[in-house]
Amino acid sequence: MESSHMFLYFTATHRRLLKMSMKDGLVEGLKDFTEYADVCFREFGDRVLYWSTINEGNIFAFGGYDSGITPPHRCSPPFGNCPKGNSSTEPYIAGHHILLAHASAAKLYREKYQEKQHGFVGANVYAYWFVPLTNKTEDTIATQRALDFYLGWFVDAFVFGDYPDIVKKRAGTRIPYFTEDEAKQVKGSFDFIGINHYSSMYIKNNPMKQIMDTRNFAADAAVDTIAITDDDPVPDELPVLPWGLQQLLEYFKQVFRNPPIYIHENGQKTKRNRTLNDTGRVK
Repeated sequence: MESSHMFLYFTATHRRLLKMSMKDGLVEGLKDFTEYADVCFREFGDRVLYWSTINEGNIFAFGGYDSGITPPHRCSPPFGNCPKGNSSTEPYIAGHHILLAHASAAKLYREKYQEKQHGFVGANVYAYWFVPLTNKTEDTIATQRALDFYLGWFVDAFVFGDYPDIVKKRAGTRIPYFTEDEAKQVKGSFDFIGINHYSSMYIKNNPMKQIMDTRNFAADAAVDTIAITDDDPVPDELPVLPWGLQQLLEYFKQVFRNPPIYIHENGQKTKRNRTLNDTGRVK
């Protein structure tokens, strides 16, 4: 009987890890995550060949610790209204430990399980595609900066072992640095990168965000995003822009050394509890 091929995500446990990291200790959180991964590898590795440790780690760090719109809903004024949190520092701290948690689990799999289970381990990021709103130089530069912040923040670490220079320069002491050992562990800690892609955005430079007294992740990026729609937009549906995904994949090939890619999520949404009348998605 053939083994089934599946993807498994650790998202639920990862949220617990990050809650612990802001309160009870980073080392214990990473240890718990790795121990959980060990149980999954041991118990399901005879059936699961593709392991994705973290789902949308970049968006989880931003949404959960900057704007606070996703669990664990941490943020600070003027960037959001949450009971607790610090939008200026916590997105970077959370993102840093997401990367370390992934690297720890990947190292465990490679050293203990991969040779006998013959599987693969990777991580997932949410990937917008960005294009300049105008042909002005400042918008072109801002578009690259947006890619560095929203995508390179994680993928640079996976591929090169460090954050993009512009991210480190803008965040300063608010972003943790990788030790030499951590950088070696994070760099190349994947057999594939999974991407979730739904949207492409115009980018407009916004230098006014840089002069705020207190900056968050979005202010450090200092851009305005404008959703790109298709020629015939439909209410409550996402614009279908295949060229955005194509250019995103080309960017991965040219900038990130052409890593193996799996498209984990892409396509058209439907309303919750809707019937199977999905003509819009078929089109």
